[in-house]
Amino acid sequence: IEFPVGSNIEAGISLANNRGPGVKIVSLERDGAILKAGIKINDIIISLNNVPCVNHKQAIDIINYNMLSNKTLKCTYIETCHNFLNRFIRF
Repeated sequence: IEFPVGSNIEAGISLANNRGPGVKIVSLERDGAILKAGIKINDIIISLNNVPCVNHKQAIDIINYNMLSNKTLKCTYIETCHNFLNRFIRF
């Protein structure tokens, strides 16, 4: 996920602690970098920059650091089944 220098693009994400590993995406802003990267609501972020996500505050701190530093954010995530099926099945 890119945060280009001088773009003032926001991450645009709200997270919640997950019962299993990672953190769950609970909302995304329409113009945010996370949504533009293809990540969806209810997906589970497992790690950011190879650091396992243990709670939402830690994950947001990593995202904010990368955003403010205009650095690339490496995000490992799991698509929820609902999102995965929506890509391949049309009703």
